[in-house]
Amino acid sequence: METMTLSLSCVLSCAAFLASCLYLFKRTPQAIGVWKTLLAASVGIHLIGFILRTADFWALSPVDRFFLPVNTFFGALSFLALVTNLFCLKLAHKHNISVLGVFVLPISLAAQAAALAFFAATIQPLDEKMHSALNIIHPLILMSTYGTLANAFAVAGAFLIQDWQIKSRRPGEFCWQIPSLEVLDRLNSRLMLIAVPLLALGILLGSLWARGAWGRLWGWDAKEIASLVTLLIYTSNITMRWAFGWRGRWSALMNLLGFASILLTFFVADLASKVHDYL
Repeated sequence: METMTLSLSCVLSCAAFLASCLYLFKRTPQAIGVWKTLLAASVGIHLIGFILRTADFWALSPVDRFFLPVNTFFGALSFLALVTNLFCLKLAHKHNISVLGVFVLPISLAAQAAALAFFAATIQPLDEKMHSALNIIHPLILMSTYGTLANAFAVAGAFLIQDWQIKSRRPGEFCWQIPSLEVLDRLNSRLMLIAVPLLALGILLGSLWARGAWGRLWGWDAKEIASLVTLLIYTSNITMRWAFGWRGRWSALMNLLGFASILLTFFVADLASKVHDYL
């Protein structure tokens, strides 16, 4: 069932992306409402599918109730795309950034497409070591953080494009649809200030969980190292911004590096991990 709902959600997200591009390149005002409506429909259908998946997951075993079905790559990617789109919708409405879909939706579309193309939608019960109260909070916080930082990555990308357009002295037509550098830089900073403490909290809860499951807080596992590197990149970015006034292009580039580290943590480090092999 979730394969069908995720496929339909993916199609609607793709249509929302195209409508957002229409506004960016053709300056069609009607496209603003269209892409937001399409994305809202995509999120709604995706949410229904994920709720049904969760219900099926809970039905597997009473012990698995209250946990999220993110113990497979399909479930994790599906939830990541859902959170990313939700944040995109909220940011576009709250900050009135009409072109945000152009930069955010390719990320969520890639997650949805990867889930559908490369991973089975089968539901698996949790491993015994996963049965911890911390497991209810730990993945929820980290996935929400990744969704927030995916939007920050998109905002940083928009900043770099706008910066390049302005400095080229021959900006394209779409330059006028992208918000100013100041607006993008400020939004990027706010997103990091929200996400980075949550990322640190998620890693801390994971360590406490590891102590109960494996008898140690930190074991320098591949995924633990990658998570720490990711946290250090984003923390350094915030520190350099507020302690030394490091804003603009360099902060945006550091944001791109941080998101690349998230992808490394999510995929490569998980496959190389000896204890985080539940995905």
